[in-house]
Amino acid sequence: MVNPAAGAGRAAQKAQQLEQRLIGLGFGCKLFISQQPGDLYRWTRDIKGAGAVIAVGGDGTVSEVIRGIIQHAAPRAFCALPCGSGNDFAYALRWRTLDDVIAAVQCGLPELIDLVRVNGQIAAYGLGMGFDAQVAADAEHAPAWLRGLPRYLWAILRVLPSLKRPHLKLEVDGAIVYEGRSVLAAAMNTPTAGGGFKLAPNADPHDGLLEIMVGGDLSQWQTLLILPKVIAGTHVHDPKVHVFKAQHARFTWQYPMHAHTDGEQLPQSAVFEVECLPAALEILR
Repeated sequence: MVNPAAGAGRAAQKAQQLEQRLIGLGFGCKLFISQQPGDLYRWTRDIKGAGAVIAVGGDGTVSEVIRGIIQHAAPRAFCALPCGSGNDFAYALRWRTLDDVIAAVQCGLPELIDLVRVNGQIAAYGLGMGFDAQVAADAEHAPAWLRGLPRYLWAILRVLPSLKRPHLKLEVDGAIVYEGRSVLAAAMNTPTAGGGFKLAPNADPHDGLLEIMVGGDLSQWQTLLILPKVIAGTHVHDPKVHVFKAQHARFTWQYPMHAHTDGEQLPQSAVFEVECLPAALEILR
């Protein structure tokens, strides 16, 4: 399943290389190349026959294909060849190169991992709200030659001057655990977002729980200073950062907020319900 626009057009080339390698090894392989948003979801949902599905693209492509797998009548194994501007889900599962994917198809053992449901929608690596989501939205307008972490750093510098700190009430598994101003919040299934920011360094897609991170009442200057810690994953030790483990969480904001799942923008809302779906997806690794 290929998003030809991913990676400034590199995904289509990588997909052809993958197809040639798999056929050379004796595997049957068919490319599905999307023409518009939703194609990969529909094809994955409706495709006939047995076999694994490989997403070739970034996190948005991965998310679309996984939603199709979840809606398919029979279980399917999943793998991903990362070719996008953000590849956090694939990297978390140690799919980095074409050789990684080939090895997973040849001899990888199937395993089950968790997924996320956000306001009824399936997601792969998680949910970001507030500053994080504004940055993800702005990163879509970054120069094409910027990829991964530099792309998001470019967007951060553009969004930071308009930083907002609305009131947030967070309920975790039925208990209120945080009330106060917040620059951002996230519910994560895997450790990184935004091309490598370790928002939730201890998130594990095998433990049946999400890692919830709240950045509290941080000023523009404090937000800027904490960014290197977010890259390293050490921001969780800051007294204005709050971390929780949860199967279910409800975020209630002062007003409708920017939000994204897997780097793709959601409709703005003041309330986000998020839950972990344990062992919901079979992968090859």
